[in-house]
Amino acid sequence: MSGRTNCLRAASVLLAALAFLAGGTARTANDVDASSLRAARALIGATVKTSEFETMLRQVVQNFSVDIAKRTEGADDRIVVRALMEQAGVTISQNRGLYLEGIAHIYAKHLTARELRAAAAFFSSPEGRRYTKVQSIVSQDTVKYAVSMGGTLKPQIVAATMKSLQKRGYKTKKN
Repeated sequence: MSGRTNCLRAASVLLAALAFLAGGTARTANDVDASSLRAARALIGATVKTSEFETMLRQVVQNFSVDIAKRTEGADDRIVVRALMEQAGVTISQNRGLYLEGIAHIYAKHLTARELRAAAAFFSSPEGRRYTKVQSIVSQDTVKYAVSMGGTLKPQIVAATMKSLQKRGYKTKKN
């Protein structure tokens, strides 16, 4: 996965999170039961989701730094990134709890308290901690594999599409 794709993915997740933070939670405490919410908080802690917000924000900051550097006379990228990271630290510390509480509500909305407790138990086990540790690497490798497979399948897909278009009366060109 390219750095640009990672940044765009992180930006979209962060923007959604920031929209949530700006608008506050649309859900009320009555939307989920207290037991599910407690279990969701435990799951968030067990799956190391607590570091997710900081990581996403830092990735987005790196992406934004190029744009901000273009708008700032005399500042090189290092100065811009340093200033952005300082502000990110402030933003993170101010919004971390609200972000995690919002994520807990999302989990509690979609899973029962029993399911959340079972997941938290798994992720608290040695196997679950190992899974959490390698999950991002597995995800990156999976995306790389999918891109590679897509490249392998591209000639077949293009050829079949061209043939289908020709059958429909369209003139096609070879590259």
